[in-house]
Amino acid sequence: MNSISIIGACYGAYGEAAKTFDVTSKVQKLITRSGDSLEVDNHMFNDPCPGHSKHFGAVYKVNGQTKAVACKEGQLVTFA
Repeated sequence: MNSISIIGACYGAYGEAAKTFDVTSKVQKLITRSGDSLEVDNHMFNDPCPGHSKHFGAVYKVNGQTKAVACKEGQLVTFA
């Protein structure tokens, strides 16, 4: 398994209802424990903005390369 280091990660709503959570440490713990993918949803991170669509974004390092990933709530994200 590749060593993945999360540089930064956030989850929340954007635009007029903008409110996000910094989920960097939680994502690092989850992928260290469970592997290189996770399903992004309110159960995983709580709901920073009830009634609005949420998005997830992260910058991470794997095998010496810095990468970024983004998705909507309810989607599976893979750090590879």
